[in-house]
Amino acid sequence: MKSLAQHREILLKAREMQPKKLRIYSFRAISDPESARRFAEGHRLVLANHGFTNVVSAEEAWMHNPNVWAVLVDAPDGNKTYGGARVHRYAPGYPLPIQDSVGYLDPALDTFVESNAAKGLGEICGLWNSVEVAGMGVGSEYLIRSGLAIALNVGVNCMFAFCSPYTSRMASSFGFFPLAEIGNNGTFPYPTEKLLATVTFQEDTMDLPGAGEDQRNTIHDLRVQPVQNRIETARNAISIEVEYNLAVKNE
Repeated sequence: MKSLAQHREILLKAREMQPKKLRIYSFRAISDPESARRFAEGHRLVLANHGFTNVVSAEEAWMHNPNVWAVLVDAPDGNKTYGGARVHRYAPGYPLPIQDSVGYLDPALDTFVESNAAKGLGEICGLWNSVEVAGMGVGSEYLIRSGLAIALNVGVNCMFAFCSPYTSRMASSFGFFPLAEIGNNGTFPYPTEKLLATVTFQEDTMDLPGAGEDQRNTIHDLRVQPVQNRIETARNAISIEVEYNLAVKNE
């Protein structure tokens, strides 16, 4: 068993390896195939490291879907990719990833999608981050925040998030709440029968009801000024410069 001093040394070394500056940018999947490829490769590697090799949301059909925009976190020089998330806009013939994943388990999910489609329905999904940025808030804050910041610009006015127990807690700070009328009080066995995931929903990506005030203000600021540099304080208390470019076009 490692001593407390050894654990502290490991933590210090990990922090020394963490990047001091990040770039976060958005793109339409079909318009930037190179960024889409980098996203897919990074996501596949993270899933494989956790033992998941057949998760539906990791399939690459999204790269050719005209209703998908992504957010990628990388080094400013583009030589290292640290994380990503996708925003899917629902359209006939293009079911949302959550429908492909667990829709067959409960018809109420498809009914809910159909009844909300006209509002501009979407899903934030495919959220991942590499071990190099663990504890920095890349997955828990920056990516969800960025996905919500671009949502209105790509026609997504209400949004699903299909969450593990850990990500469900994160999503709640952005106003995502469980849909108790779907599944078993909002839960499904996914991605394995031994794990549970929760269907959560943000009903208004404009006003973000239920979101924390700080998150709501930051998202609004990124919408008003989508290209900006910010000094962020990571969850591990390290300050990091983040170069945002969320000026995605809904072309």
